[in-house]
Amino acid sequence: MKIDDVSMTYAICGDDIEFRLGSMTDGFDLIVTDRALTKLVATGTEALRTLSTSKREH
Repeated sequence: MKIDDVSMTYAICGDDIEFRLGSMTDGFDLIVTDRALTKLVATGTEALRTLSTSKREH
């Protein structure tokens, strides 16, 4: 699945964070804990930095 320019919302559900990507009819939910979200943000930041560096080199 490729995610591009879609709506993104979130809701706090107890100790979890529920992300909705896309609409109710053609989207999906990603449910994470705060620890998983911390890892996702760190890994995503690293991936974005690597991609940016790679684009500058080409």
